[in-house]
Amino acid sequence: MLGFYLNDINLDSKTYNLIENLNKLEGNYSIFYNNYFIPSNKSSYPILPSLYTYNFKYPIVATCLRTAEHLLKNNLRGYFYVYDLEWIHSQDFTKNSHIYRNSKLIARNEEHFNIIKKTWKTPISILEDFNYEKISKITI
Repeated sequence: MLGFYLNDINLDSKTYNLIENLNKLEGNYSIFYNNYFIPSNKSSYPILPSLYTYNFKYPIVATCLRTAEHLLKNNLRGYFYVYDLEWIHSQDFTKNSHIYRNSKLIARNEEHFNIIKKTWKTPISILEDFNYEKISKITI
C-alpha cells in the first residue's frame, strides 16, 4: 500500500502521468490532494482530500514542496518525489532547506538527481515520470 499526495489534481502532466502509471499496476494505492479540478484521465484508485492523510498508515509520496512540508509537519511516513525543481522559484531558503534535508528524496530523472545531489543531498532513487514498473518497488 502506498499513497501519492498531489497539491492539485488537474490537467497537468504530473496528474496525468501518475494516474496513467498507477492504472497499469495491481495493488493498493491511494491519491491525496489539496485542490481538485477535473483530471484528464480516470483513476482506478481512490482520490481523497488531504485530510485523509492523517489516518493513512502507509508511506505517502509527496510531489511538491507544499505536500512534502505537510508530511514533515505531521510526522507522516513517506518520500518527497522531486518532480519539479521548485526551490528555484521560491525565496524561502530556510524552509526549502528544512524540507529537502529532512525528506527521503526521489528524483524525477538523472538530471534532477545530479542537481539535487549537488544542492541538497543524494536522492535515494530515480522514478522517471511515475514509471509504473518502479512505483511498486518503493518501500520504507
